[in-house]
Amino acid sequence: MRIPHTINKVTYDLYKPSLESLNLKDEVGRQLRVEDYMWDVELFPTLAHLCLRILLDKFQERQYLNRLPCKDVDFLFEHLPTTLPMELTIPLIPDGIYWKRSYLARWTDFNEMLRMDRMNWKVAYIERHMQDFFENIQPEYYVDADFQHFWLLVRPYVKRLVIRQLLQEKLRAAEEDTRKLIHHIDFSLILKHFHNVTELDLIFGPRNIKENFRFEYFELSIDDIKHLASGINCMPNMQIFRLHRSKLYDEHVQAIVQAFVKHNKTLLEMDFSHCKIGNKGAYYFAELIRKHPTLNKLILCNNLITQEGILSITFVLQSTETCPLKHLDLRLNPLGPEGFKTIFSCLIRNEVRPNELVVADVGFTETEAIIFGDVILPLNKSLEYVDISNNACGIEGGKAIARGLERNTQILYMDYRACGFDGTSKYTIKKLLHRNNCLKHKRVFNEDDVEEEDEVEIKSLEDVTVVEDELDEEEEEEQSNDDDY
Repeated sequence: MRIPHTINKVTYDLYKPSLESLNLKDEVGRQLRVEDYMWDVELFPTLAHLCLRILLDKFQERQYLNRLPCKDVDFLFEHLPTTLPMELTIPLIPDGIYWKRSYLARWTDFNEMLRMDRMNWKVAYIERHMQDFFENIQPEYYVDADFQHFWLLVRPYVKRLVIRQLLQEKLRAAEEDTRKLIHHIDFSLILKHFHNVTELDLIFGPRNIKENFRFEYFELSIDDIKHLASGINCMPNMQIFRLHRSKLYDEHVQAIVQAFVKHNKTLLEMDFSHCKIGNKGAYYFAELIRKHPTLNKLILCNNLITQEGILSITFVLQSTETCPLKHLDLRLNPLGPEGFKTIFSCLIRNEVRPNELVVADVGFTETEAIIFGDVILPLNKSLEYVDISNNACGIEGGKAIARGLERNTQILYMDYRACGFDGTSKYTIKKLLHRNNCLKHKRVFNEDDVEEEDEVEIKSLEDVTVVEDELDEEEEEEQSNDDDY
């Protein structure tokens, strides 16, 4: 008996009788077993089944999906080969078991599989196929006219375009000894076909090049960015844009920001993390914050922005006529103490934005931590999420932040790992954050719900060795006690 794909295989395991029940006296001579779904395995297939097998073999030549009953159509979708051309399957086969089989036959990424539960398999397969196409195509071999029909087929289904690598044009033998800047594929010819894309994720540069490494493979030309900006002009529905882990400099940012300011009114998130953007690029982002109507998340992690660059961003944030920016990520930028003081002035004057601030490992010291705790936290009314981890705040800075949180009921989460706080300050901060969450969600605050963290003060590498030796001795004592028992 054929098991439809709509029935979970676990269902049959639940109804499968146990060995004890099969050995009962009344079960020995029973011939009619309704729980046995393999009863027809040894029987000759029916004429309808043989006809379906013929349809499977001749599916590329003739398709009779509209003439078959639903159970036979399901049988075809469950057994059709997953190597059929997409020009045939996209118009004919709707979302369902066929596209799920096709996806699992080509890719087995666990992270993507978690996301598949919330979307249809047809869209997932086509988007992943487009990703593989763009990641492996050589720019010099791409001719837009040859793909016009294919773009028309896949365009309605591509909402999310993720490209983890982009190959460059191959150098000719005469150019291999020169430092000629190599171009990537022309995005102005590609993105104009995908008006429905709402998320674009790009990384310029190859992966797994091994012994063929050249520094030129990771360079970006101005023409590459101009082509990309021209393609963005044709995508008015873009909501999430990520261009990260690329050698992107200030002069590249200008063209992209200009494209979003002039031709996009729906952008929600922009990510330029792990690039080479400096202070001039930060000025362009300040212009984006000032002019764009919907941007609410900006990620500039691990760039080269200093106090001069952050000054332009904080100055724009103090204005009331800017975008509704809620999340600002500046971690791993060399802001220094002066840059963090610039952020202080913005947090005092602005009571609306940002709501989430990430300044992990930006180089501020205990002095700035004391100012942040004693001055900023009591006065600021906008912050709800703060990440100050991996900064040398020191013990006094932790005490100051704990004092400031006593007069602040807005902050719900604070990441203070590797800041040098003592155990008392950590416990006090954790208790006050729990209090704020209870007030936010209208729950009763109980101080006993907060667990006190075990604090081990480590000042040098020798302390780490001492702690490890103590833990080893405790494990040996527990093992000896178990043996004695």
